[in-house]
Amino acid sequence: KTTLIKLLLRLYDPTSGEIAFDGESIQKYNTTQYRSMFDVLFQDYQLYSFDIAANISMDSQIEAERALNSLLSTGLYEKTGEVCHKLSSPVGNDIEPGGLQFSKGERQKLALTNMKDYIILDEPFSNLDPITEKSIYDNLMQRLGDKTMIVVSHKLASISDFDKIMLIDSGSICEYGNHTELMLAKGLYYTMYN
Repeated sequence: KTTLIKLLLRLYDPTSGEIAFDGESIQKYNTTQYRSMFDVLFQDYQLYSFDIAANISMDSQIEAERALNSLLSTGLYEKTGEVCHKLSSPVGNDIEPGGLQFSKGERQKLALTNMKDYIILDEPFSNLDPITEKSIYDNLMQRLGDKTMIVVSHKLASISDFDKIMLIDSGSICEYGNHTELMLAKGLYYTMYN
């Protein structure tokens, strides 16, 4: 599943077949421009020893209002409010003593604040408790609008509202459809979900 994400992002090129984006092979796109359309959160996401605003935007142009709204929407505003600098508060103690420390779940929350038109999430809720997972999931779905989100998850309840679900078993796509279609088919998805 992670290999599929890496292929979509052109971290690897396929040895056979082709991946198309908007009807064109992704190999015809400028790699840097192509990748810039995606926000990606891998399972082993890390924060950097920058300030909070830079960790949210991961860009040289930081929009303060968007960063503050992101902190509010993920419930992290209260944590960052503990220090006087809020958006300019350092993350971690690597470079600046007294920087904010985040749990794994809080790091995932912070990572989920930046959303481009195409979002790829690899096990985005693996370190979150079910209540926090539901809250963040609901918030993501509200903010999604006309964006496209691809999620790799072993938690089938987390993805049951998605438009399309692709079940991969032993490296092959074995089932594809929405939740209702896959439940009616009574295949592997049905068994795993129940």
